[in-house]
Amino acid sequence: MEESTPFRAVETKAFRATVNTLVENENEHDMFKISRSMMRRKILNLGLLPKKATKLELRNYQCAFTTDPWTGPNDETYTALTCHYINEEWEYLICAVDFKVFHGQTRGQDCGEDAFNIFDDYKFKSENVTIIVTDTTASMITFGKTMRNE
Repeated sequence: MEESTPFRAVETKAFRATVNTLVENENEHDMFKISRSMMRRKILNLGLLPKKATKLELRNYQCAFTTDPWTGPNDETYTALTCHYINEEWEYLICAVDFKVFHGQTRGQDCGEDAFNIFDDYKFKSENVTIIVTDTTASMITFGKTMRNE
């Protein structure tokens, strides 16, 4: 929704009244009995489709990665892992492999374990990963050592 309306909006009387005006047959009202948890689940499931496609796309390429954890203004820590590669047509392509609120500490070893979990999820082999680029904070230096030692 353009206004960043929370999922609970689908449970309000105003939303249901609006939808009910679109329904011509009284029996169709049941199909509009959606809940915020149903909406959230369906939207999250839609997000799995591009992830599956990305996994298939990247499995045959050598990739360079960039990663960085940072803390937002709401004091939540975010992390991103971005993949850079060149396809058969010699096009340079970039895609986000992972972006999330990072739960836990952002020590280098924790970030390394998270990266290994992502690589496992995508079924990357060591020959797929040519380089991982980070900034030079102490935690990212530890991250690099963790990645190199595995």
